[in-house]
Amino acid sequence: MPDIQSLLLGFDPSENEYTSVNGGHKFALHHSKAKAIAIRRNISLKQAFMLLGPWEKTPRLVDEYDVGDFFNLAIHRPNLELI
Repeated sequence: MPDIQSLLLGFDPSENEYTSVNGGHKFALHHSKAKAIAIRRNISLKQAFMLLGPWEKTPRLVDEYDVGDFFNLAIHRPNLELI
């Protein structure tokens, strides 16, 4: 598990700050979303990852009016937000 508490991009992160998110954090973001899908739909984690597909190249803020910390970043396609 990466050190998620230390990942903080602040308000209105720049493109450079988004690209500074390392692979471990990207995996943790992706895994967190897959786990939430698996629980919500009562399916296996493998099935959830198959629904989710590959992560996007650059993270984005979920809530643009909140700080850019681990819990407000997403790396999955925006159209999957409600899955």
